[in-house]
Amino acid sequence: MISDRPVPGYVLLTKRDTLTNAGDFLADRPVDPGSPAEFKVHIRNASLKYMVDPDLVEAIIQVESNFRSDAVSHSGATGLMQLMPGTARDLDVIDRYNPRDNIHGGVKYISELMKRFENNMTLAIAAYNAGPAAVEKHNGVPPNAETPRYVEKVIKAYHDLKIADFGAD
Repeated sequence: MISDRPVPGYVLLTKRDTLTNAGDFLADRPVDPGSPAEFKVHIRNASLKYMVDPDLVEAIIQVESNFRSDAVSHSGATGLMQLMPGTARDLDVIDRYNPRDNIHGGVKYISELMKRFENNMTLAIAAYNAGPAAVEKHNGVPPNAETPRYVEKVIKAYHDLKIADFGAD
């Protein structure tokens, strides 16, 4: 059943910004949503297209949504990479709940931030969280309650992924 409101007796499988191809999306829905492996192909493809380290993308997804494509923040950010509506529009993301669209938009944004901050990963991560204007205003990681912890979590997840990659060889 597709509905724009909760329906007693039904479980929410997905949220969509649009109804375009909703039936196809539901029919192809994986059995184990929320698994990092489910999204690896999208991460790899977007990372190659926008020249961003896939481990950084995976670390951001882990911290932002814990691989939940239906995640919604208190501020209105949605999807795996927690894109805000305005940011998603700027990045031409049609459906923030669609894993492929969300990942491609998020990776494009990371790529733009890496260029803007001269490949300084710490500043790009901070800008992903607090916005590039906040990073520029403070000439570094904004000293608010959230962003320094966010940067630390993403960098830890990134290093953990690098260690896992190294151990897999």
